[in-house]
Amino acid sequence: MQREVGLSLDKTLASRARIPFLGINATIKVVCGRATYFINMHHGVGGGTPGNKVNRALQLSQNVLGADIYMTGHTHSFAHIIDTHNMIDRKRDKMTQIVTHHVTTGHYIQYESSHAESMGLKEKPIGSAIVSLAMHNVGIQENKDIPVPIVTGK
Repeated sequence: MQREVGLSLDKTLASRARIPFLGINATIKVVCGRATYFINMHHGVGGGTPGNKVNRALQLSQNVLGADIYMTGHTHSFAHIIDTHNMIDRKRDKMTQIVTHHVTTGHYIQYESSHAESMGLKEKPIGSAIVSLAMHNVGIQENKDIPVPIVTGK
C-alpha cells in the first residue's frame, strides 16, 4: 500500500491506537526493578535457508551494538540464539562479558496461497516468541535474567 498509494497502514493504525510508530528499526528501554534492558527490534530481511535466516538476524545486530535482546521478523520462523561478547568497560576499568539474545519472532500468516507456498518454502509453525524479563538481587549485567523464549500457536 505504501508503494502504490503512499499510505502507510502501519503508521495509520499506530496513530489511531495512539501508540508510537517505531518504523523498520527501533530500540526501546525496559526497566524491570533495578535491571534495565535494551531491546533492538528490526523488521528483518529475507533469509533463504534456515541457517542464513539466523545469520542475517545476527548480522542486523551489528547495526546497534550494546542491546540485551535483538528481535527480527520477516523470516516467518522462530529461532533463539545466545551470543557473548567481551567488551571493555571503561567506567569500571575492566573487561566485561556481555550476553545477547537474538530472536526471530515467528508469524501468523496462513500457509495456503501465501508467498511462502508460492516459492515452495516449507510451512512453519504459527506463533510468537515470548521473552520474559526479570532480575536477580541487584541490577547489574551479571544478574539480568532472560529466560529462553518459546513459541505459541499451531
